[in-house]
Amino acid sequence: MRRFVPLLLTCFMLISLRGQSPSSDAETNLEELLHRSVVRLWWNRDLMRSGEYFRFAINGAMIQNIAPRFYATYETDAWVYDDPKYVVAYLGPAGGWMGRGSLEITVETTDGQNVPARLVGIDEAQGIAVVQTEAATFRPAPAQLKVRWKSHRDFYVASLENGLNLSICKLLSAEKQPGLGEHKLHVRKLRSGRPGSLVFTSDGDFAGFLTTISKEPPATQSHIVNLIPAERIVPSVQRILQTRSSIRGGWLGLFLRDLPREQEGATVGRVIVRNVVAEGPAAKAGIAENDIVLKVNDVSAENLSQVVRMIQKAQVGSPLKLEILRGDKILQFQPTVAIREKLERRPTYVVEVPREENSAVRVRRADLAGIIKSRNAMFLGIYATDSVQSPTTPGLVITEVMENTPAAYADFRKGDVILQVNDTMVRNMDQYMTALMKNVFAPRIVFRCLRQDKEIRKTISLK
Repeated sequence: MRRFVPLLLTCFMLISLRGQSPSSDAETNLEELLHRSVVRLWWNRDLMRSGEYFRFAINGAMIQNIAPRFYATYETDAWVYDDPKYVVAYLGPAGGWMGRGSLEITVETTDGQNVPARLVGIDEAQGIAVVQTEAATFRPAPAQLKVRWKSHRDFYVASLENGLNLSICKLLSAEKQPGLGEHKLHVRKLRSGRPGSLVFTSDGDFAGFLTTISKEPPATQSHIVNLIPAERIVPSVQRILQTRSSIRGGWLGLFLRDLPREQEGATVGRVIVRNVVAEGPAAKAGIAENDIVLKVNDVSAENLSQVVRMIQKAQVGSPLKLEILRGDKILQFQPTVAIREKLERRPTYVVEVPREENSAVRVRRADLAGIIKSRNAMFLGIYATDSVQSPTTPGLVITEVMENTPAAYADFRKGDVILQVNDTMVRNMDQYMTALMKNVFAPRIVFRCLRQDKEIRKTISLK
């Protein structure tokens, strides 16, 4: 089947932090032990196939009658759970979003293999996802369900970025966090890691996923990390495997965001209400835009991920106590927790491309105020399809170039064949999309193309 794709790519969590390779014999042995139990998941969701609708505006003018492919991509590390090849990842608040729509999941191994997988289910309350694959090279690592952190002064954070990276951490202190059943660890020497990275004890047992990371003052060379422990992950995985379906989380109809640091104060929370879904539980309870969440069920609101997951964990049909700051007044609300409406009434999105900012993309919901301008978005304005030429001439054939887009300014033309993106050769659409994702933060992308059998190079600046 031929696939026509205008290259609009939104990437979530594409942060790459390289650690230092282990050097001691013990660390080398651990690396060998974990080499086949740490993998990476790529989630590619075709939003158009899921029923969501997008409109395009270029230079302020709506572009009609186009049927784009709008891919949303998420990337995270994952843990090989057992021999039947179940793989577990931490998605956090993104779990509610990942469970909807048309998903293509790829498992990337430490030796560079890419294996297709399918979703078994997501526990939205825990932010845990389980996928299944038939790969034969995985090796499960046992889970440590009751970690006594005082006896594990050293532990390892594992992340897959161009191979397995292990960061040995010195534990300074550990305490349990209220509300989510997480652990708060104060550590030294965290060289690599991000939300979703795996944590292993010094014995090589899986201990949990990192959920948040905050850096302490540079002089201390330490971090505060939150961790969802294996003792909460494994029961969630077992329940998903038993039911072979997702576990729905609670929903209030709130769109939240982290409050900018410069607005924080001693008595001000860190999560603000961006929008409220009309007729949703929060709206019916009286919660409004720009309210600041101070507490959820008497637990202080520390960040967006924590508040969203506490809402998702709440029992459907029960009241959830929220303490809100509105202006200079502290108010109490108790909205009734419900189940998320499917796609929240299928919103329409407008993708705006200003000419004066060739590579900038502004995405907004047509039914909500506000525009999101993100450097994590890439819009080129190309329709392309896999080449149908001989195997000796691979690549992607450009079938259309949209006017007033970065591709048009760079003089891409219909019929050009894209062979290479920066340093990556591309033979088909999947390889092309992967190459774009790897270069989404690059200052420019250089394309090697064929035009009427003559090799040319085209450059698109992403600044």
